[in-house]
Amino acid sequence: MKHLTLPLILLIQLLILVNGCQDQREYVNLYSGTSPKLEIPDNEESVIEPASLFIRIMDDKLEYLGDTYDYEIVDENNHTITMETSLVINRELEVGSIIYNKQDKTLSLVLSKPEATIKLETYDSMIDRKVQEFIEVDLTADISRLSDNQKEMLKILFEVADIMEEIYWLQVFPDKDAVIESIMDENLKRFFRINYGPWERLNGDLPFMQGYGQKSPGSGFYPEDMTIEEFNSLEDWKKSSLY
Repeated sequence: MKHLTLPLILLIQLLILVNGCQDQREYVNLYSGTSPKLEIPDNEESVIEPASLFIRIMDDKLEYLGDTYDYEIVDENNHTITMETSLVINRELEVGSIIYNKQDKTLSLVLSKPEATIKLETYDSMIDRKVQEFIEVDLTADISRLSDNQKEMLKILFEVADIMEEIYWLQVFPDKDAVIESIMDENLKRFFRINYGPWERLNGDLPFMQGYGQKSPGSGFYPEDMTIEEFNSLEDWKKSSLY
């Protein structure tokens, strides 16, 4: 019996571990997406512009913009899990319930004000989907007709292009290296490079990374705290130049 004690203990620990994994709620994750442009009923002048949403579902709470909210599971079947909550996205958007779809692992935020539904997907899935929308291509051309001097000029142009890219990074996102080193996910790192920063250029420059707000209108071309009035009063003919 003494010889069976250690294997028995290990077996019990393994069963506890397996049960613990099974108890892990499948919807616990970070979800993200873009809220659509919405008009508030009975207020023709009130329009809510699209915004990036990052919502983390935990075992007993959900987190949004650093604030935590309670939720309660009110219904579950083979396809969905419905949760009630009182999440406030902003002063105009209130979430009354959240529906988790087990098949595609998405969240549907059912708004109580105004009446609308916003669909979110897991953050990792979103980044993977978005980065797959871009493909790398090899640029090829027949340069056999070029002279030796012209071929040498091409090499120099490629070198200059690399220098120009570094300058552009300084203009749009000076802290590039520090952020890239902190990103562990390769898809996210690639998407960050594609967009030259944490703002998605094909989605209205909305942030696709947590911790970043609206992109500065002047980007890195002008001081972040520069006002429109200061820009307009600046007496420099080059201030509106593309170069």
